[in-house]
Amino acid sequence: MWLLVHVADLIFGGSWNEEFKAKINQHFEMEDLGEIKYALGIRIIQLEDYISLIQDKFIKNILEEFNLANCHHTTSPLPGNSKSFKHLPSKSINHLFNFHRAIGLLQYLVQCTRPDLAFATSFLSQFLEDPKDIRFNAVKHVLSYLKSTKHYDLRLGQNSLKHQQNHILGFTNSDWGGSKESKSFSASIIYYHGTLGWKSHKPKVVALSSAKEEYNAPTEATQDLLWIKNLLLETTNLNPKLTLFTDNQSTIAIASNHVYHHGTRQINFRLHFI
Repeated sequence: MWLLVHVADLIFGGSWNEEFKAKINQHFEMEDLGEIKYALGIRIIQLEDYISLIQDKFIKNILEEFNLANCHHTTSPLPGNSKSFKHLPSKSINHLFNFHRAIGLLQYLVQCTRPDLAFATSFLSQFLEDPKDIRFNAVKHVLSYLKSTKHYDLRLGQNSLKHQQNHILGFTNSDWGGSKESKSFSASIIYYHGTLGWKSHKPKVVALSSAKEEYNAPTEATQDLLWIKNLLLETTNLNPKLTLFTDNQSTIAIASNHVYHHGTRQINFRLHFI
């Protein structure tokens, strides 16, 4: 049985639901709301093959709050000039609260159901101290993208590939020197019967080459993969296979062949976790 607690709300599921409800009712006054359909701004749809998590109502409320309910549709989370904000003329804005509020709401969406917003939200979070009007316009662009994609859902339990029933997949990538504002970003996604984990952030250590930057992202993803594997081992006795994908040949070569080289000597101390 699984039990989730948030303040005064309980969400539980398993093989002993009725017995559990009877036991807990003996000690606490509890209202049974039946099968869960909505929690913490997330609409939950339980289907035969998977569970769908969607925040369309939450997104609708955001658009209304920022007077963007009737805005134009966009098909990308960020505008095309986002990587050169620093070199475009812009003015400081007076409504800092609106910028901070929007970023906070976007971060909640990213944490819950929207991995496609991870990079855009992380990128714009850099400018909380001095947003500028052009950056606030970029936030509005993200919100207009939300309007176009408010029906997007996160599906858990769906797996069309039978040979991957007990297989956790990880995907990583890095953007080294691609932005004049932030210099580099790392991202990773973990898939197991649905998208389980995702992140996009600036690396803690500044790398001197793309190879070192690209090697850092798989190191962090490996740690996340092992955490999920250990959780499954502890709770279900499953021992899933782990596979990590990256598109950088230098990273693959370094991870596969730990040969000492002057240019990668610091990797031995920090990043040879894989």
